[in-house]
Amino acid sequence: MTHREYDWANFPTLTTERLVLRDPRASDAADVLVFRGDPEVQMFNDEVMTSVEEVTAFIEHLRAGVAEGRRLIWAAALRPDGPVIGLMGLGDWSKHHRRAEAGYDLARAYWGQGLGAEAVRAMLRYGFETLGLHRIHAHHFGSNPLLHVAAGGGGKHAECRAAGDSAD
Repeated sequence: MTHREYDWANFPTLTTERLVLRDPRASDAADVLVFRGDPEVQMFNDEVMTSVEEVTAFIEHLRAGVAEGRRLIWAAALRPDGPVIGLMGLGDWSKHHRRAEAGYDLARAYWGQGLGAEAVRAMLRYGFETLGLHRIHAHHFGSNPLLHVAAGGGGKHAECRAAGDSAD
């Protein structure tokens, strides 16, 4: 499979059995604050956010990164018209090496239901099949190697390492 140039003008919407992954919007700020404002969800991620205004600025920052071709970030919403329960993304993109890093947040109320793995599987499929990536990697903290679980040994190279593990 050859590398494909991504059409940054047309944001991809991905659907799964229970989720729609779409572009994050300023109108999602209150939903995103639920998990970006949760200290347990953010324990190994970014600083806890405290206001809708702060989250709105964060969403605009994410959208700017997409527009500049540095990342793809999806808002994961329950189907058909439910709330945004997480953010999923591919960043740290190397076009030359055809690899990217996966990242995600998921509201704590939805942990343990397979929704994170469902969303990550859709994101991995898009990365490998549509973007032509060879490798998607992630780092995890604690005992939640979601990327490894979601990859399910599907033949492409998805890997997950505990934070601090060497790549060698």
